[in-house]
Amino acid sequence: MPILSGMGGAVEPVDDAQPLYEEAVRSFLSSAGEGAAGEGICRLLLQFENRWSRVAEMLVALLERRGDWGTVVGQHQDSIAAESAIRQTLRDLTELRLAAIADMLGANLAVLERLVCDARENLDLPPISLLTAHNYIEDWRAAAQTLLTREQAWRKPGGVNKNLGFPAGSEIKSEFVDVLESLSGDDALREALVEILLIPLHEQGDPAWDLVVLVSSLLPALQAHLLVVFQESGAVDHTHVTLAALQALGTDDEPTRLAERLDYQIEHILIDEFQDTSASQALLLERITRGWHEHNENSAASHAVRRGRCHAVNIWFPGCRCVLVSSGAQGSISWLVP
Repeated sequence: MPILSGMGGAVEPVDDAQPLYEEAVRSFLSSAGEGAAGEGICRLLLQFENRWSRVAEMLVALLERRGDWGTVVGQHQDSIAAESAIRQTLRDLTELRLAAIADMLGANLAVLERLVCDARENLDLPPISLLTAHNYIEDWRAAAQTLLTREQAWRKPGGVNKNLGFPAGSEIKSEFVDVLESLSGDDALREALVEILLIPLHEQGDPAWDLVVLVSSLLPALQAHLLVVFQESGAVDHTHVTLAALQALGTDDEPTRLAERLDYQIEHILIDEFQDTSASQALLLERITRGWHEHNENSAASHAVRRGRCHAVNIWFPGCRCVLVSSGAQGSISWLVP
């Protein structure tokens, strides 16, 4: 098991790995200017105006959530495939956010779309369409910018003017003000609109997307520095244990002997606090239970969907004899499977 997992000798999992993350980030940033990764670090620092502390905080936060990206942007992953996976994840996240906003707007959605289109026509701008597909993000941004000020607060009725395409005394201005006043008490909606203004366009040339690609290209090197810290300290975080277990089980196309042996030994799995499952933990569960449906054709399939602020996990466990238990927190769904 130590050889298959790549963990080597005895290591001690720790609950508080923050000092280990901080040490890895210090080591990582100290290599600025050295080699390809070092040049990338320099570009990253320039993006943050050489504010090392802010970059360090971001990198520590990324290491804390390594369970969500380690299987995609890790040391042994193809960089082109990783970028493609990140782009798809961002598209999925964008569509989740747009669908949530559409639900929040309810009946106001169609009215808002019509009024913003009329206002843009007055400004000789093309119309918008508030569909929830990711490629309509710019249209949603146009609507959000009409509803919100530059300070990301709800626009006051007095701020609805001809510069936005609403002439004084016009019917569309009166209608828009009515819609605006009906929405302005919803702070959750305002935060959601602000969020779509900040989501990268996942296209080359967009500064936000270029930053995402730059950071993702540096993550394998950052993870390597963390592994060195783990080896020197003899301590690891729980995410490392999960990633090591994934390596020990092998892939779907090339399962290891260990995976084949466990396949006959494990019959039931109980998962508590399922809403806190990371992407790597979900993948581990998939690998442990792969092939179970072949022996449980009459069992109901378990489908759990988790939508969180940082990521979304969509998991199918076909025909598994599992009990998925959640705390009932908002956004989590669980089924009991015989």
